[in-house]
Amino acid sequence: MYATAESILSRRERQVLDQIQLGLTNRQIATRLFVSPNTVNKHVQQVLRKLEVSNRVQAAMCGRGLAT
Repeated sequence: MYATAESILSRRERQVLDQIQLGLTNRQIATRLFVSPNTVNKHVQQVLRKLEVSNRVQAAMCGRGLAT
């Protein structure tokens, strides 16, 4: 059995991933989540690391269950 994006990400990281899946920039995500763009950048980096992917597109696909 393998871990899913939902099981390995924190609640906030999952929220950031949801926004990435909508195609939003870090600045747009920051506005929606009421945090700084720098904070979003750190969350994005954590999401990429935890999902073991190298870019936002791959992360979005993992979040939708289209890739591992």
